[in-house]
Amino acid sequence: MVELLTPEALQFLHELHRQFEPRRVAILKARKEISHSIQAILESAPESQKRTAGDWKVAKVPDALKVRCVEITGPAEAKMVINALNSGADVFMADFEDSLAPTWSNILEGHRTLQAALRRTLTFTNEAEKTYALKPHGLATLIVRPRGWHLPEPRLLVDGEAMSASLFDFGLYLFHGGKIGVETGRGPFYYLPKLESADEARLWRDVFVWSERRLALPDLTIRATVLIETLPAALQMEEILFELRDFIIGLNAGRWDYLFSMIKSISGTPFEVTFPDRGKLTMDVPFMRRYAEKIVAVCNRRGAQPIGGMSALIPSRKDVEKNERALASVRSDKEREVRQGFVGTWVAHPDLVPIAQAAFEVKDHFQPIGVPSKPQTEPSDLLPRHDEEPFVSMKPTLSGALFNIDVSLRYLAHWLGGLGAVAIHGLMEDAATAEISRAQLWQWRKNRVVLDNDETVTGGWLMSQIRACSVEIEADIKQNSLSIAESDLKMAEELLIDLVLDESGSFIPFLTLPAMDRLKITKRDNFMTTAKFDFSRTATELEQTWKSQPRWAGIKRPYSAAEVLKLQSKVKIEYTLASRGAARLWLDLTLKPYVHTMGAMTGAQAVQYAKAGLEALYLSGWQVAGDANLSGQTYPDQSLYPSNSVPNVVRRINNALTRMDQIERCEGKVDRDFYLPIVADAEAGFGGPLHA
Repeated sequence: MVELLTPEALQFLHELHRQFEPRRVAILKARKEISHSIQAILESAPESQKRTAGDWKVAKVPDALKVRCVEITGPAEAKMVINALNSGADVFMADFEDSLAPTWSNILEGHRTLQAALRRTLTFTNEAEKTYALKPHGLATLIVRPRGWHLPEPRLLVDGEAMSASLFDFGLYLFHGGKIGVETGRGPFYYLPKLESADEARLWRDVFVWSERRLALPDLTIRATVLIETLPAALQMEEILFELRDFIIGLNAGRWDYLFSMIKSISGTPFEVTFPDRGKLTMDVPFMRRYAEKIVAVCNRRGAQPIGGMSALIPSRKDVEKNERALASVRSDKEREVRQGFVGTWVAHPDLVPIAQAAFEVKDHFQPIGVPSKPQTEPSDLLPRHDEEPFVSMKPTLSGALFNIDVSLRYLAHWLGGLGAVAIHGLMEDAATAEISRAQLWQWRKNRVVLDNDETVTGGWLMSQIRACSVEIEADIKQNSLSIAESDLKMAEELLIDLVLDESGSFIPFLTLPAMDRLKITKRDNFMTTAKFDFSRTATELEQTWKSQPRWAGIKRPYSAAEVLKLQSKVKIEYTLASRGAARLWLDLTLKPYVHTMGAMTGAQAVQYAKAGLEALYLSGWQVAGDANLSGQTYPDQSLYPSNSVPNVVRRINNALTRMDQIERCEGKVDRDFYLPIVADAEAGFGGPLHA
């Protein structure tokens, strides 16, 4: 197993942050201006076209990616990775973005999984003791999708700042897997998500150049495919190719995020149109057809690979008729992509690989590309028009609104519970599909849309429908034993209300930003789970944990795991604050050069320290003896005092921190973590073990 957060890896990540974080912050600031300046992008198009003129071509396609007929996608989870690599697809896109809920454990386990996959050592054993392993031959080529520029990685701080999630995912995979990828011809390959400008592509280019030199990799060995999944990026796709021309080999049609970005980008502009039900927004509607044709034309002109997008439909192994409908729909979608000129496509399930392969097997994938198959469209052609379908004959409906609410609630509840890709009503939902659902609800409320049953979508109407749907899902959970915690459903309900009823005048850019805040206060994060002892483990599993986790390195035990398990009671007693604090302190000590702390003797002191940004509290037994012991006396030798004095001060401090956390939760503030780890010394001179 590859140890991920080694001092050397952390040093590389810290250097990445210090080198590029100022530019990342600058592009995020620029996004706020660009997202409402579509007209400005259109007006600058002639100048941009002059800059990218000429007969240049993009980077050479490596042998491992010359055939990309079928690409299967999914989260970077062990079972998914094994099944995808074994599926017969040409490529597996391992995702840290839309289909992975970014708990710290999910992120780290995902990176461990990919390093094992790259080395062909990955195995997985499920609860039923069924073992999954990689085939010896014929595996798909691995491409990694890091998280987007907009997301932070709050569990890794550099100089007191949260690191960019993009740079964390990119850098950690490259640090451990870059040289192996070069030696085996299997990488390093990346999919780049959520770009909104050529400047953002240029930033990635500079990250690639710097990282190759820093890690002594051969120049220009990284290869990337960019997802065209935002309207600003679609308006600048040739410019994006130009900036990344030494590294990029293709563009992908990220249809669901593109629709969501369309609503976000044209809101409040002369280009705004009200979108009909999500199910009506197919790739056959004119503005989506022009988007696909534009990708193909630009790629053909510049020697890049145009890769088709994802159909959200998934097969059903229980319902034959439903399965046939899904397969027929996917077959039709892939055949359309072939006719449009795409050289490959995405699927979400191994059963769909043969369907896509059959559609694309008629293509000659080794035919030279470089001649446009369609006349070049103008950038403005990508915008939707009031006088064309689906806007002429299709309007939002009650069933469409209720579908969006139901899907959004179910998906958000699963996401908060640690699952980022969820099958809901026969569709594979991820953050991208959830985004279009909540964006439509927001737009319909903002525009006070009248539905087909003559009801008007208002804030009050949406809130009542969201509450009612939540009650129905809660009943469904109890009746059908769904894997949704009621607490996660309640949090999803409040989050969706915040997203669709936002009256600030600006659209919350990504649902994962406020959702991440709520993810941090659920018990899904490694701050809280790293130190928890799992009473369901076997002795073998416990011994393996002792051997493999760096937290336990160097500890000598004159007892066995079996002897430990003999001592557990029938009732599992949990010490939540203690185990949580230990886990957080261990993580801080591992990832940071030092941990800011001061001594606290009262709850009021502790609260002020937490507000000031301290990361832990120190509780001195000597100070307790001198000023806070339960007998109310100051002892000259500072040792002869009641042995429960220190635990009593700890309880008082934790009570104060709990009250402050409750107050901030009531005020809607969820960013600060008041539950600081408390380090109480054991005062070895007298009663040490009791104080500890």
